[in-house]
Amino acid sequence: MCWTRDIDGKSSGDIDASIVDTHMMLEAWELGIGSTWIMHFITEAVISEFNLPDNVVPVCILVMGYPAHDAVPSAQHGIKKI
Repeated sequence: MCWTRDIDGKSSGDIDASIVDTHMMLEAWELGIGSTWIMHFITEAVISEFNLPDNVVPVCILVMGYPAHDAVPSAQHGIKKI
């Protein structure tokens, strides 16, 4: 059960999940594990693939792994699409 803002009924669930995910990424980095936060995915496909119950809606996918020693960000990493 998530806190809900009285003014407009906004649930804090997606925000709470994002905060938890951020802390997971920070702790992973401390352990030498790289991670990538993914928000662009087909929700129904994730629900189906992981057989999630009806009351669970995925907010993001967190991919983790050990980065190569010579890994560098993509040249397009800092480019904003308009």
